[in-house]
Parts: sequence; C-alpha cells; structure tokens
Amino acid sequence: HLYYPFQTITVMVESVLIRLVDIPALVDGNSVELPHGTLTIASGCSGLNFIVAGLSLAILYGRLYYSSWRKTLLLALIMLLLAMIGNWVRVFVIIVVAHQSQMRSLLVEEHLTFGWVVFTFFLIPAYFAARHLEGQREQKVRSRPGAAALPVGAKGARWVGLIAAIIAMLAGPVWARASVASFDARVSVDLELPAGAEGWRGPMDSAWGWQPRYSGANAERVAEYRRNERSVLVYTNLYRVQEQGKELVFLENWVGGDWQPHESSDSLAAARAGYNGVVAMSYTGRWAIWYRYQVGNGFETSEVWTKVKQAFEILRGNPESGIVAFAALCIESCKAAETTLEHFVAAVGSRVRVVTEKEVPAP
Repeated sequence: HLYYPFQTITVMVESVLIRLVDIPALVDGNSVELPHGTLTIASGCSGLNFIVAGLSLAILYGRLYYSSWRKTLLLALIMLLLAMIGNWVRVFVIIVVAHQSQMRSLLVEEHLTFGWVVFTFFLIPAYFAARHLEGQREQKVRSRPGAAALPVGAKGARWVGLIAAIIAMLAGPVWARASVASFDARVSVDLELPAGAEGWRGPMDSAWGWQPRYSGANAERVAEYRRNERSVLVYTNLYRVQEQGKELVFLENWVGGDWQPHESSDSLAAARAGYNGVVAMSYTGRWAIWYRYQVGNGFETSEVWTKVKQAFEILRGNPESGIVAFAALCIESCKAAETTLEHFVAAVGSRVRVVTEKEVPAP
C-alpha cells in the first residue's frame, strides 16, 4: 500500500516537469498521452524499490559509523529525498526519450535497469553527505587528548570503497540481464496439464468465468476437471522473465480475478497440502481457492520467499516462474469444497506444474 502515495507524488512532479519543458503531452490520471503513444506511470514507477534500498543502506551505514540515531535518521531522510529525486529523473528521462523517439526507443519498454543506474549515480552525493555527518564526529574525537590519528591511506581507502560499492550495485542488474538474455534464446513457452486420474476427467474447457488477474504473464491456461457432480477449476500461468509491470508477485495481482475476496481460509487443509487458501465470491457463490507459486523446480507459498528464490534463479539463468491454482465451488460448505480440493490434489493436482523449460534442438 506504500506504492500509492509515492506513485501520486511522482505523477504530480512529472506533470510539472512536462509543463516546464513544454512537451506536448496530456497527463490524465496516471497516463501520459504523447503524440505517438501513451505511457503509464504505474505503481512500479513509484520508486519504492529504490527508496527501500536507499533506506537500508543509510541505516546500515549509520549503525556502522554513527554514535547517535539522530545522524542515522538524518542520513535516512537525505537518502529518501535522493531516491525520490532519482526516480523522478528516471521517469522524466523516459518520457522525453519516448517523445523524441516516437515511442521507438528500447528504453520505453525496458527501463528498470536504467532506474538502478540512475539510483547508483545518486549514491555519490549520498556518500558525501554520509561522510560529512561522520566527519563532524571524527573531528570531535580527534580533538580529544590522546586520540589516535586516522591512517594516512584512510581517505584513499574510502574512495576505493565507494567505487567498489558502485560496481557492486551495477553488477547485479548487469549479471541478471545477461543471464536472462541467454535464457530467452533457448526456451519456448509450454503450459501442459496432466490427464485426469482416480475418477477425475479432464482437462477440459471451463465456462465458470474464473480468470485470475496476473498482469504481463507470458502464458496462461484455465481448465476444468470433473468427478461425479464435483468440478475443480485449474489455473496456471508462466512469466518467462520478471520485468517492470510484469511480475508474478505484485500488488495488483489477485488469484480471484474479478471475483471478490470473501475471507481467508482458516482450515489447515490448504497448509497441510502445501498451498495458500482463500475464499472468493462470484455471481455463482463462494469458491475455495488454493494456490502456490512455482520458482525453478520448487514451490513456495510465501510471497517474500518467492521473490528471494526468483532473484537466485535469475542469477542462475532460470528466470521462469508461475502460479498453480485450484478452485472448487462451496456448495454445501467451504469445508466440503476443501475436501474436494484435497482429493483432487492427491489424485491430479500434485502433478500440475508450470512447464518452465524446453530445450530447442540444435539445427
């Protein structure tokens, strides 16, 4: 929920900057309408990623080198301001480039790495601010009788540390982009579902109108399995890479789609089976939904650990991930629906996976 205020501030700042440089653009809500296309200042453009990274660095630096929380807080405020300004610069540069290139520049589609480059640049004034705050303390320490002088090479060592930090900040995105580029050249998207078993028939087309909302997924599939009078709906998707606006774990994604959240599943059945459980309301009634994320060859229910595993898999050259979800209608009760899901998972659902990689034969 922190995305919204920073997103709103970004839209306001960009509106002012657009008027100052006289770009022929109309800002309508979060959209910037240019003569040759429209840009959306989405929640990913709020700069929250850079703000969190900057605040983390500021707090770490303060704990290592400052003797008071007041200086740490001041450095955090400076880093917050610099991270926000850097994000405003990033978005504004993208708008200018989009206008000048008539929406043809690669920067219009892929600008997350550019954002980290800008953020790294703004770490330089942050470093000098941190040194200034630290220098005030050191001057007091050196003025005391018997205080040890700083080593002669300390100043040079700090510059080496700054350069090393900048290289480290750039190395991660560059490594990730190189890994993704090599991966894309040798994979194809393929979402398959297993055949029914133990009385379950399917997969077959579904007419229940369930379509989970996952923006930017490279592939999606909705199907249905039936057993006697019971039905279980299955949804899978695949993200080949994680990009801005195309993320598996994202604030605006919702496994219920147009169905409204009704309540969390208090039953331990979903947890025992290794899934998250929610209950959603549609025009046909309540539905029990179980879901989990697939990253690499493993599954996760925690969004935080899904993000962590995605980072490691991207660096290993395997950026694909997706979600596996099942839904059953609560006819008598949602307890009965969960019993249906338990039976389905044991018979079929445990074999439902996002097919992440298929080697392309060499010519």
